[in-house]
Amino acid sequence: EGDVSPPVLLRLYSSLPSMMNLGDPKLRGILIEAAGDLSLNWLDWRCPLDDQIRQTIATLSSNWNQRLLQSMIDVSKRQPLVLLRHLGDVATVLIQDGDVASGAFGSRVRTTSSQGIALAKTRRGVIKVTVSHWGYSFNEPLYSSVCEIISSLPTEVAFSCGLKLGLLDILGTFIKLIWTQHSLGCPEHTVRIRTKLASLLASFNSFNPLAWAEWMESRLQGLEKCGPVREIVQLCAIKVRV
Repeated sequence: EGDVSPPVLLRLYSSLPSMMNLGDPKLRGILIEAAGDLSLNWLDWRCPLDDQIRQTIATLSSNWNQRLLQSMIDVSKRQPLVLLRHLGDVATVLIQDGDVASGAFGSRVRTTSSQGIALAKTRRGVIKVTVSHWGYSFNEPLYSSVCEIISSLPTEVAFSCGLKLGLLDILGTFIKLIWTQHSLGCPEHTVRIRTKLASLLASFNSFNPLAWAEWMESRLQGLEKCGPVREIVQLCAIKVRV
């Protein structure tokens, strides 16, 4: 019984995730630490579950249903470290969903600016246009589902190495969407999302208070002038219990 280096164990896990017992706390701790240390380099390694998870995420964004959601929740519980490899894919799906030209959910929320119709000068004359920006339209079931999936991850995974593998990008996208709807005077559109996000953020604060405090004082790209995350959370009434 010789010692095996953490990077080697992580590579073995990536190749044969179903063959390693994550119920062993010592092994789980070693893999979590290794995933955090290697972070982005680890994403270049091949995992047999990658294609399946990537396809499920893509399908969830275009054709949401409860079966797909449950499938992702099961993965987050059984193979949380493998799911972390795809947090970047999840963040990309959320960003694309907030684009006004994307999405096909029947329950899609669409909001317009209170400034109404604007006039634009073109070569063919003046035309009326409706100005829309990112986050004016979004799929509420998708955002709620992502919250449920992330909440299903073990906190020791999500709020340790997960912070280095894309979770902060996902949380930032949620806050940008909520801020956008708030700025449009439609906070009621994100009530359900805010409730789920607040629970997720409370877990973040409880498990990793140092990383939480640092993130609270950071500024989100695109919302730098709105102050640190802490002020946006307060402004948008995201009630995080501490």
